Amino acid sequence: QKGLKLGVQGTFTAEVINRVVAMAKETVKSKPKKYYILLMLTDGDMSDEADTTDAVVAASELPV
Repeated sequence: QKGLKLGVQGTFTAEVINRVVAMAKETVKSKPKKYYILLMLTDGDMSDEADTTDAVVAASELPV
């Protein structure tokens, strides 16, 4: 599935975090001093809390 879903009920943040994690994993191999800043603005209605928690844990091991 390509692209992010807009206009659906709730906020799905894990997909965005996982995309940044994937980019950071690739970057670490070739440019270890580069890091990413992820700023997410949401409505607070998180629909994927468990997936988001897992994504944040994965991101915590990378320069994100």
